[in-house]
Amino acid sequence: MRKIFLTSTFYILFGCTEEGTTSYYTITNNSGVTVEIIPYTQQGDLLLGKKITLLNGQSINKKDFDGTPGGGSPNIARAIPSDEYLTKVEFVFNNIKKNVYSRCGFTINGVAANCDDPWNIFRTEYNNEQTEVYTITAEDFQNATDCGGNCN
Repeated sequence: MRKIFLTSTFYILFGCTEEGTTSYYTITNNSGVTVEIIPYTQQGDLLLGKKITLLNGQSINKKDFDGTPGGGSPNIARAIPSDEYLTKVEFVFNNIKKNVYSRCGFTINGVAANCDDPWNIFRTEYNNEQTEVYTITAEDFQNATDCGGNCN
């Protein structure tokens, strides 16, 4: 009995807890049109094999465990399948308009730079909680850049 007590006490005191955090990410398409989400490689090439197509009203969800001590930083881009650390992603609306979002840079004072678009998926407000929901809206579609025909 004493052995069980000592073993239990050891685990309680010295932790049998898991380092890191679990985050939950959702990207929902409420734009009124079909949206393709296409990640880029670090070298700037489209990863067409990782393209996600979301019909209006559809969502993608991902539960992500970050084993980094302290849990690292939340990153909704982890909901987009890729073998790379995403720095750029393209949203194509009904194959006629698109938005390209890039990871925000930071100045020496810690101020976000190159992140003026309020709907940029890489902005801090979409990447600062353990549960993040990013909604693609009709306004995103309206404000997207016209491809002049086919976006492919």
